[in-house]
Amino acid sequence: PSGQVGNGSDLVSYLYCHRYLLIGVGLLNLYLYRRWYSRAEVTRMEVTRMEVVPSDSMDDQRYDQVPSLWTPGSALRVALDPLQEEYAEVAALFTGSLDSRLSILRIERIQNLGLWALYQAKKWDMERQGCPGHGERRLFHGTDDATVPKIISSAFNRSYCGKNATAYGQGVYFASRASYSALDTYSRPTKQGEKHMFLCRVLVGAYALGDSSLRVPPARADGMFDSTVDRVDVPSFFVIYHDAQAYPEYLITFRRC
Repeated sequence: PSGQVGNGSDLVSYLYCHRYLLIGVGLLNLYLYRRWYSRAEVTRMEVTRMEVVPSDSMDDQRYDQVPSLWTPGSALRVALDPLQEEYAEVAALFTGSLDSRLSILRIERIQNLGLWALYQAKKWDMERQGCPGHGERRLFHGTDDATVPKIISSAFNRSYCGKNATAYGQGVYFASRASYSALDTYSRPTKQGEKHMFLCRVLVGAYALGDSSLRVPPARADGMFDSTVDRVDVPSFFVIYHDAQAYPEYLITFRRC
């Protein structure tokens, strides 16, 4: 079926064309919850061409897996032990571009199964459309204290995330260096001086040079780009326009010394 943009038949057409993806997302969600609480050993399960492969590496997650580092339970925020290797890895990524005048107060792992399933489904969809490797990157996003719970529960919605920068597009901004996200303009301090930054997994895919007029990524020969950037050769900032393209993996709370 087909129809004019904006009418009911257009929505029906979209759902019809994406019926397998939608079914896959639903089954994936159910499976993730079951595997999460049972921690059962699973070697293979078919969900629209998906395969389950056990993994112990934080950087080797497939789109049909609950991260092996997650702690079973219902908590959305899990505080990391400073003595853990996981804490040290996140801290190293954070401090790599910062000066010594910032100190970490705590690092929390974000365990939102619903958002994780949507992110993995988006990753699979980008691969299906011919984006090998999905262009996944670990990037930073600074925010204020009031927005933190919104991101943890609903991910990166432009209505509350894309309000501090529009130079490269009217989407949600992520930085390759923590030093940029640590600026008070983006990670605004509380009255107690605490600042917040997320270390995120972001599907940047194929990207193009952005500008302030863009509300969606620009077109290309075979569709649309997936994100926009400040410079194409060595990007410092990435802008996404689809909420499911980023997952808030860790929340870093810090302050100036």
